[in-house]
Amino acid sequence: MRIFHTADVHVGRQFKELGSLGKTLRQQIRSTFSAVLRLAAEERADLVVIAGDLFEVNHPDPSDVRFVLESISAVDPLPVCLLPGTHDRYSANSIYRQSLFRQSMPHNLFLFSEEHAQSFYFPGLCLAVHGRANLTNQGGEPPLKDIRPHPDAAWNIAVAHASIARGDLDSDPEHDYYIGQADVERSGMDYIALGHWHKFEEYFPSARARVFYSGSPEALQFKDRDRSGYFAEVRFEAGGIEVTQRRIGRYHWFEEQFSLGDQRGMPALQRRLQELADPAHLVRLHILGHVSPTEPIALESLEEAQRGGFAHLQLRSALKPRLERDNVDGLFPRGTIGDTYVRLLAAQLSSAQPEQRALLEEVLRRGAALLAGQEEVE
Repeated sequence: MRIFHTADVHVGRQFKELGSLGKTLRQQIRSTFSAVLRLAAEERADLVVIAGDLFEVNHPDPSDVRFVLESISAVDPLPVCLLPGTHDRYSANSIYRQSLFRQSMPHNLFLFSEEHAQSFYFPGLCLAVHGRANLTNQGGEPPLKDIRPHPDAAWNIAVAHASIARGDLDSDPEHDYYIGQADVERSGMDYIALGHWHKFEEYFPSARARVFYSGSPEALQFKDRDRSGYFAEVRFEAGGIEVTQRRIGRYHWFEEQFSLGDQRGMPALQRRLQELADPAHLVRLHILGHVSPTEPIALESLEEAQRGGFAHLQLRSALKPRLERDNVDGLFPRGTIGDTYVRLLAAQLSSAQPEQRALLEEVLRRGAALLAGQEEVE
C-alpha cells in the first residue's frame, strides 16, 4: 500500500511583500497542489493525506474553494483525507462548514469534520486514518487525544496539525498544539502524518510509529530554504514503512549572509549572484562588511542590473563604516592596549621599507578597528 502525504499548501497566500510576483506564486501554489494529486492518480497511489492548512485563511476566496474541490474531484475515485489546520481551522465560521464547500464536496473527499477524534476505515486497503480537526488557531485539545488503532485495520495512520515538543521551542501562540513521544507511543499508530511546520523532517526515530512532516509542496518563505517544496511518499509493506522525500515544487528560496569585506569583494559578490541566478530562485542576501564613505558600494544598482536573472532578488545592506587610517591616531586613551598597539605599529612604520608600508598601514588600521569594536574578525 502507498499513500502521498502533504500539508501546508496555503492556497490563497498573498505574498504582499513580493509585489507583482505574488500573483505568480499564488498560481504556482495551485499548480503544485494539482500536481501532487495528479501524480498520485497517475502512479496509482492508494490514498492522499492533507495534514492541515490547505487554505491560507479560514475565509478563502470562492475561486480558491472551487479550485480545491475541482482538483480533488478530478482524481476521483482516489480517496483524499483532509484535516483542518490552524489557518483553515474548523471553527464555527469555518469554510469547511459553509454551503459553498459542503454542497460541492466530491465523493472521494474525506473531511475530518467533527469536534472530537474521528476515523475513516478503508476496508479494501485494510487501513484506518484517524484525526482531530483543529477547532482554534491555538490551544485546544491535544492532537492525538482519544486516537487509537482500528480493530480491523492492518495499518493505522494519524493525521495531526501540530508542533513537536522539543527543548528549543518555547510555548507561544503559534506553537501550542504539541505532540511528544509519549503521545506517539500511546496512540498505537503505525504512521503519523504531520502538518504545521513547512520543512520535510522525521521525528522520534526510536518510536514505534514513523512520524513525519511532509513540508509544504511549494516553498512559501525564505526561512524554509531548501527543506520545503516536497511531499512524502509512504509505502506500507510487511517489512515495515518506507518514507521517500519527493520534490514537487517549482520555486527555491535562498537567504544567506555574504561577507563582502570591503569594496574589493565586489567581484566575489557578483560571482555568487551568478551561481544563484535562476528564473525559479527567490534570493535574499544580507551583505556584510565595512566600506569607506569616499567609496560607496552601489548595491541598489547591482540589484537592478542582476534582477532579470531571478524570480526575485533582494540585496540587504548590513554594511558598516570603515575606520580610516587618518582616524586611528588618538582613537584610544593613553596607556590602554589599543594605544600601545597603535604606537608599536607606528614605530615599525617609521622605519619600514617602502614595499612594506602598505601592508603595515592596513595592519595598523585593521587591528585598531578590531580593538575598538568597529569591525569583526572575518
